[in-house]
Amino acid sequence: MMKTCSYFLFVLLASILCCAQDSAMYRSCSKQANAQHEMNVCANDEAKRVNDELNKVYELVLSKVHGNPVATSKIRGTEGMDDLP
Repeated sequence: MMKTCSYFLFVLLASILCCAQDSAMYRSCSKQANAQHEMNVCANDEAKRVNDELNKVYELVLSKVHGNPVATSKIRGTEGMDDLP
């Protein structure tokens, strides 16, 4: 149980850290943006980068609990929770 909670906490912290930061690439892009469209492109690129990074962390965590169906089920059960109101 403690191991499962540890993995869940790791995913939660990783997702918060990933989403709470902006990259040097984003800062550079946004500094050069002169119009709203350019700012939107920078933000979209950053969102894609963060999403890819989060997906890698998610897959890593799932691989760590591969032999534990209860932990895997709990982790997979968190999918789509960001869509809740």
